[in-house]
Amino acid sequence: MKALSLSLIALTSTNEYTTSFSPSKIKMGDTIDRTAFVKKSSIFLASALTLSKPTISPSNAVKYENEYLKEPTQEFLQLQQNQEIFSKKMRAYKAEWNSVEARLVEAATDAEVIASILSLQALLDENRNLPEGKSSFDLFKLLRRKRKDFKLKGSWGTEVDIPYEDFIRAVNRSKKPDNS
Repeated sequence: MKALSLSLIALTSTNEYTTSFSPSKIKMGDTIDRTAFVKKSSIFLASALTLSKPTISPSNAVKYENEYLKEPTQEFLQLQQNQEIFSKKMRAYKAEWNSVEARLVEAATDAEVIASILSLQALLDENRNLPEGKSSFDLFKLLRRKRKDFKLKGSWGTEVDIPYEDFIRAVNRSKKPDNS
């Protein structure tokens, strides 16, 4: 690569090349010797290609492959291990969330709904975010549907509405933690 840059400097620094075609010296109406320009450009291009050939040779590619691609680095292995730990933690969190959410769906009394909402809020506070793949919109839709069904039966009093509203605020706060 160093030889390439030296040849470029040598070609561009010759008086013949720079004086025969210099964009700053061209004025309207001047004629340019196109054949001389094309010849000099082709010489320049050919020298650049021949000088750059050793950097992309197959032997260098094999050397690179043998030197760098045998085993992963320690940093990569550590990142992979951290990712696996995080994935296991998220899978366990999602499974626990799904079981509590299923209890909420099947709740038949106000006490069961309150217990499910408080369990979901405890999980949310512990992990500071919804599980991966869970949308707050879907959760709100589920809670609104449950609330509507209970109100049609004549239940869902203030004792259920307070934890419900607290949970909604906690979910929104987890999405945008700076909205305290």
